[in-house]
Amino acid sequence: MIEIMWFEAKQTFKNIAFLIGAVFLLFTIIYLCKPYINYLPPKSEQDLIQIVKETGDEEDAHIPVRKEERYDFAVECLKENLIKSGMKDETIKNIIDKIYTENMSFDEIDIYLLEECRISGASNNYIRAKSKRASLEETKLFIANALEKEPFSAYFAQRYADLLGILCVFYVLMIFPFLFGSDFKKDMWDLLHTKSIKPWKYVLGKTLGALLAILSVLVLVGSVFSIWLQIKGANFLLPINFFDIWKYTAWWVLPTVLFSTFLLVALSLSFRTGIAAVPIYIAYFLWSGMPHKLSDGSVFLPVNPFFMYIRYPKLLFEDVDVARLEAIFVNRMTLISLTIVLVWVSIKAWERRIK
Repeated sequence: MIEIMWFEAKQTFKNIAFLIGAVFLLFTIIYLCKPYINYLPPKSEQDLIQIVKETGDEEDAHIPVRKEERYDFAVECLKENLIKSGMKDETIKNIIDKIYTENMSFDEIDIYLLEECRISGASNNYIRAKSKRASLEETKLFIANALEKEPFSAYFAQRYADLLGILCVFYVLMIFPFLFGSDFKKDMWDLLHTKSIKPWKYVLGKTLGALLAILSVLVLVGSVFSIWLQIKGANFLLPINFFDIWKYTAWWVLPTVLFSTFLLVALSLSFRTGIAAVPIYIAYFLWSGMPHKLSDGSVFLPVNPFFMYIRYPKLLFEDVDVARLEAIFVNRMTLISLTIVLVWVSIKAWERRIK
């Protein structure tokens, strides 16, 4: 099996799709993560502007709003929007007074404003009110409090692993649907039948060989960011733990890569073609990232035990709630268990094909 694995690894390194994917992954993850390293902690208002500008995610220049303050903050945002719309001050005062007097939910506010003022989308104010745009001093204080709990590298590694996990889902898709494609050609098929190679050795050797090439890219990318973080920490006196990048990569990215790999292998061997595996895989990916809308109108990214990947839906220095961490643990354990099942399915599918 070792010989098969090393041979397949060398073949994968020569694969043009592998090389293109490796370059794309490296430059994309650097592009996405660069603002978090370059402009944090912010030293000026211009840094906050750059964070918003370069990430394209305005929330990264915000701080969380406490739950008990969120309703009032959302009503205040609604008031500002009504003022901008040109509504009279007296009318706005009457609307706000009625909202507080009747203790309306934002769903009820939506209906009220639509019926009385023909204004829709009031609940969007509550959705956006989970965080607020912070001044430089507020942001510095928020970051300082966060760094008392965890080093900067831990918060960064969470965001890094979150983005890398999604990129790896696509990277795997470039390699594994067609890993066994040439084996079904007549000349290769005849050659395989002349060799006394046990099915499990062949399937695992070939898959792990290609997977080894993928993991080598992840090691390269992780090394780049580990060195980058060490330099960042030395320059700005930020607390850095060298192992954070690797810890979150192992926990956050590796189960997704293993599951995605053997899902594609099992599908392609079962259908005897990688083309059939691609739409099923993409549908699974889309299902895993489908957001849910809560009763308060906010959008929530759930954690299902069977999701291919999961997200960190939070600000950079924000804590993850305990319930979500527990759900993440269940998801990771489920993916590892399903990967073992998919290995068995892949071997059985290969055995059925060679008989």
